Amino acid sequence: MEKKKVKKYMQSDEPDYDSSGDILLLAGCHFFFVSGKDDAAMICLNESLRMNPLRARAWYTKGFILMQHDKLEQALQCYDKALDLKPDFDVVWSHKAGVLEKL
Repeated sequence: MEKKKVKKYMQSDEPDYDSSGDILLLAGCHFFFVSGKDDAAMICLNESLRMNPLRARAWYTKGFILMQHDKLEQALQCYDKALDLKPDFDVVWSHKAGVLEKL
């Protein structure tokens, strides 16, 4: 069951930027996040974004974790980066609105 969740998370409608390493880190991030290990998830996300800053899903996920920890300004910055890369990323718009409401 968990393998299916990770595979679904790894599949994205974003273009492939020849990013074999960063996609594996994103899968690790998802695993850590659903396991409640946000610190480890952030380490994976930061490394993934260092390798490939063009992945909107990674920016969204980082923003989501930051939002969960009430780091709203940082979350907003991540959501903006995700939307710069993928303007039609609907869930990001929704979470961005939630952050703006709280600010």
